[in-house]
Amino acid sequence: MIPRYKIIVIVHIGQLNEQSMQIGSRCIWDPASDTFSSYAFKNTSLFGLANVYAVYFE
Repeated sequence: MIPRYKIIVIVHIGQLNEQSMQIGSRCIWDPASDTFSSYAFKNTSLFGLANVYAVYFE
């Protein structure tokens, strides 16, 4: 049987304007079957942060 995963994507995009930001997330996690990937982008005027979670669903 092919494993079933729910894919959750969260993207933050914002302007760089001499401010600070903290981003956090929490979830119930099974390290044996769940996984994630994260990518950050920044240039002179904006930032982007993308998190992709693959959570096994029974």
